[in-house]
Amino acid sequence: MIDKTIDMIYNKVLAKIVILIGFVMILTILLQISARSFLPQSFSWTEELARLSFVWFCLLGSVMTLTNKMHLGVEYFYEKFNITLKKMTDCFIFLFIAFFGAILCYYGFLLVLNGWDQLTPVLRIPRSYFYMPMPIIGGLFFIYSLYQLSLSLRKNQSEKVSERR
Repeated sequence: MIDKTIDMIYNKVLAKIVILIGFVMILTILLQISARSFLPQSFSWTEELARLSFVWFCLLGSVMTLTNKMHLGVEYFYEKFNITLKKMTDCFIFLFIAFFGAILCYYGFLLVLNGWDQLTPVLRIPRSYFYMPMPIIGGLFFIYSLYQLSLSLRKNQSEKVSERR
């Protein structure tokens, strides 16, 4: 039950959010290009909105690459490992990603707290909206990597039990 909920949140909900943000980013850029080409003066707010949506798009997209196991890997060497070394490598990677996520969450949260007083020049919104993806992404990395680590350890335990029989 929990596995399906986590997969649904990470795959379906996150994918829809990333698609929506990507659509906003493309629409904003097209509006800026059109205004520059056909109007005497372009919109001043489109560059900041495109930059904000780009930050959110990239960072949320990085969580999707993690959940779909599309992150950078060195498959050539990994495939040469024996099964025990592969399992140890997977555990190390998930622990490292969890550690990275915790650091990103902590320091991103500090950045968000410090950014509320700084306003962007055109939109006049707090800079914290640019920093906010960092703690969110860090938290998502942390949760998902611990979830994958627990699945890996449970899989290892069930394999050990089946080997004894």
